[in-house]
Amino acid sequence: MNRACCCNGNEAMSLSISNDRLMQLPPRLRLRILNFFLRWHRYDEALPVASRLAEEQADGLLYRSALVKVLAGLGRLEEAEIVASDLIDKYPHRPNALAAAGDLEMAKGDLPAALKYYLEMLKTNAKSPKAWRRLGMLYLAAGQPQKAHFYCRKMLDFYSEKQNGDNDEHQIPPDGLRTLAQVHRQKGDDALAAEIESKLAQREKDEEEKLRMDIEAAPSSSSKNAKSAKSQKLPDPKPFIHPEITREITEPRMERPIPPKPQLPDSAIGCLKAVFGHDQFRSGQEEVVARMLSGQDILAVMPTGAGKSLCYQLPAALGKKVVVISPLIALMKDQIDGLPPELASRAIFVDSSLESHEIKRRLAEIARGKYNLIYAAPERLRQMPFLHALKKCGIGILVVDEVHCISIWGHDFRPDYLFISQALGMIGNLSFCGMTATADTDMRTEIEIRIGKPLVTVNVGVHRPNLVFEVRKTSNSSDKLRSLARFCQEEKGSGIIYTNSRKKTEEIAAYLCDAGMQAGYYHAGMRKEERAYAQDSFMCGHYRVMAATVAFGMGIDKRDVRFVVHYSLPKSLENYYQEAGRAGRDGLPARCILLYSPGDKGRLTTWMKESLIRLQDLKAVYESIKLLSAGGVGLVHDDDLQRESGLDETAVRVAISLLERAGLIKRHMDVPVTVTVNIKSIEKAPEDVIAFVKSARLRVGQRMQLDIRELSARTGIPVYEIEPLLLEWRDGGWLAYSSSGRTMCIERCRVGPGARKLLDEMIESSIDTAKTKIGQLAVYVKHTGCRHGFISQHFGDEPVAGCRSCDNCLQTASKEQLTDDHLLILKAVMDLPVLLNKKGLLNALEGAKGCPIQSHEWPHLGVFRGRSRDAIEQMINELTDWGYLERGGTFIRPYLAMTLSGRKLVVP
Repeated sequence: MNRACCCNGNEAMSLSISNDRLMQLPPRLRLRILNFFLRWHRYDEALPVASRLAEEQADGLLYRSALVKVLAGLGRLEEAEIVASDLIDKYPHRPNALAAAGDLEMAKGDLPAALKYYLEMLKTNAKSPKAWRRLGMLYLAAGQPQKAHFYCRKMLDFYSEKQNGDNDEHQIPPDGLRTLAQVHRQKGDDALAAEIESKLAQREKDEEEKLRMDIEAAPSSSSKNAKSAKSQKLPDPKPFIHPEITREITEPRMERPIPPKPQLPDSAIGCLKAVFGHDQFRSGQEEVVARMLSGQDILAVMPTGAGKSLCYQLPAALGKKVVVISPLIALMKDQIDGLPPELASRAIFVDSSLESHEIKRRLAEIARGKYNLIYAAPERLRQMPFLHALKKCGIGILVVDEVHCISIWGHDFRPDYLFISQALGMIGNLSFCGMTATADTDMRTEIEIRIGKPLVTVNVGVHRPNLVFEVRKTSNSSDKLRSLARFCQEEKGSGIIYTNSRKKTEEIAAYLCDAGMQAGYYHAGMRKEERAYAQDSFMCGHYRVMAATVAFGMGIDKRDVRFVVHYSLPKSLENYYQEAGRAGRDGLPARCILLYSPGDKGRLTTWMKESLIRLQDLKAVYESIKLLSAGGVGLVHDDDLQRESGLDETAVRVAISLLERAGLIKRHMDVPVTVTVNIKSIEKAPEDVIAFVKSARLRVGQRMQLDIRELSARTGIPVYEIEPLLLEWRDGGWLAYSSSGRTMCIERCRVGPGARKLLDEMIESSIDTAKTKIGQLAVYVKHTGCRHGFISQHFGDEPVAGCRSCDNCLQTASKEQLTDDHLLILKAVMDLPVLLNKKGLLNALEGAKGCPIQSHEWPHLGVFRGRSRDAIEQMINELTDWGYLERGGTFIRPYLAMTLSGRKLVVP
């Protein structure tokens, strides 16, 4: 859409404004003129303006980022790259610089490089409509209109939010509307696309006319500025060609579509059968393995029990070097114990449960390439010896299990997951695979943002038809406890009861024990050995029922859990599905019950507000860091931060990640507290080694143990740069090196003017996110349609209808199976003059002797006389299962009662 440029003589633009007049205009109006040309892709007209304004502010960001877009739009890519590189060097985290660099990569056709810059924009501000708009344009260029449409909708949502819900299309940039038009055209909706394009044409015309009028009415700048402007002319664009550039400008590269599914090698099929004993893959496994073996970066969304572990174990068995980041130590050990012998000998884990000498030995063996499958906790990625060992062994694939833990406002957040993208860059030349059972569309986008790579999503779907979802409404807490106990007594097999209170786990376990059940409890407030005993007792069957907080979580790999009950509302639908999904991992039917009573939503909201991090918490952690890091950079221990701030470990680590995002601190690689160095030789050593030995006052052959801060003071090398050098020199054979103790290294940064605002926005975002998630859960509780369908839709999967494995669908199906006898039983129960349990109701319907009801009190007495007692009992059971009858009362005096659904069937 480039326009002819009217630059001859004294004309700067087609808006008929002279150079002299342009430089006399107020700065804001000059910027409006430039933005107008950029918005409507009138790059020929924009070039002289952008060049002149950029020249006026040679060290500024605004006009030079605009110049990059103009040059890129004109195809002068190498000139644009010179300016963009300088901007990124000086302003690596500023949105304008990132946008300009990303737009340049788009013009070059390098979509993955562009994506990296756009995702970095979102790291700065997750609500930036400009970043979401660019993602829409990028995925449209990649040939993914559905994904492009999603990002355009996100853009519109955030513009609407900025306008307090007003969807004024005039506030949406033309590029966003153009992308929407292209999306609609690709989807075959030409009429809607043409309507948007027509409105855009009229909008450009209206904006130009308004701008022209404002230029004519604008006063000149001060006489001094006007005088200086008269002697200056807008420069010719050619001087911006760098003198060293002699090659011709290359054509933009071809767009890079999402790679197709590669062919699975025959060796993988053979390995599947020979090593793992399987004749075929489960759903999704083959595609994940094929893409992983071909080196693609992927996100695998697979439900619990779908066989995620095989997806990375098989490549390791084929000879690939695979490191698996897992948040749970117990899970790593269990996985290695369960490996086939052919792979078990080439697998190892590294975690904090090991002694330091054992960790050192294992890292040395990893570096030598002894192992193909390496398990580690996310905290290990911040430790240079571990990354160094991975790099030396030639690791090929980084797998992150439970990758949803990367989301700051998601469930199960683990702050160290935020370092994964930096670790990927430091190790270099390896592919990435994230795995999770719970990632909706927003979560998948956030994972891409945090990882900093475009990911190919392999979505198996979350639907698990063997799980029966049900919501049971109770009148109060006492009724809820009785209902829970009745269910646990009637249901066979082992089960888990989740509640959000440590005290409540103990109360529930005691109540169930009093009722004659084998029940235990588990929460984070118990001692380590107590938790281990409780978990082992549940796993081996000594406890049939476990009342627990979510601390009893991802490490529970008991395949025959027959029911999971949520006594308290979980924090979100993601949490609910993750926790309920621990039932039925063996593929057999299992029940997932959510107990709900009035006031639960309010209690959850209050509890969430109290648990969310506050501004005063961030301030307390920052002041503690300030106290513990004299001189700007310091070694900061977790325990010290917890003691000084008064917060627990999780809150401290979340606070650190937020402070880092706000630019108030920078967390470097974790560093050793003490280092032990023995110089072997400095003969023919590099100059930097010799300089280090002299400044550190070390002697050849002398083994010295030094505090790393003392070593930093002697050599002038920052504490966070010492260990990488020592590891490199150790590999070169110049010294022997070992370390002990390890802690965080945090650098305090200069507080920028927008830091407080950014912190406020992040806290506000956490509150909004929590409210949204609670709202989604409340909708699920009241949902009258298919619950599997509701969950599938929430996670962006194909809709499910009529599942026959949730309370609502079972009720719907039961209506088709209801007979006149079923309805007669319901009418009889509704007319009962006294409350009866199931046995009493059977006797009354049969007219058995000893029935406490007389015929004049109840006309249904003996209505099924002569019928099979088993057949009558089966109908009562069916009405109970379908939700038309329910059990009430106590253990001593139980009774059957009509539910609201049952009443609606018999009362017109």
